[in-house]
Amino acid sequence: MEWRMRPCGHGGFVAEYGSKHEGGVLSHTGIGYTMPAFIVYRSAHFNTEKQAQRYIARQK
Repeated sequence: MEWRMRPCGHGGFVAEYGSKHEGGVLSHTGIGYTMPAFIVYRSAHFNTEKQAQRYIARQK
């Protein structure tokens, strides 16, 4: 599990806590494979990058 920060399309920044999934795992139906993804368990929106960085530092 890791924290990451990204710019939000609506303005500001989003701090996200989750894990990376590399993909390539056969699905339970046997028809296809999973795609790479970042699975988010917790997220928060902030107006500035500094606010998001402080939030991540407090959560660690």
